[in-house]
Amino acid sequence: MSLGKNIKKERVLRDIKQQDLAKSVGITPQYLRRIEKDEVDVKLSLIRKIAKILDITVNELIEE
Repeated sequence: MSLGKNIKKERVLRDIKQQDLAKSVGITPQYLRRIEKDEVDVKLSLIRKIAKILDITVNELIEE
């Protein structure tokens, strides 16, 4: 599974809205949508922030 799909899956499992996750990590909901659709490259620092909010490891987010 791709990074974007993993983020979306974990976000939905935790019942977190896109808008809330985006605000928590300091990005726009539109940018988060693009991340979840794998339309953009994501910096490792942002992946770390997202993983921390979702309470999972970076490896869990980036594994295929």
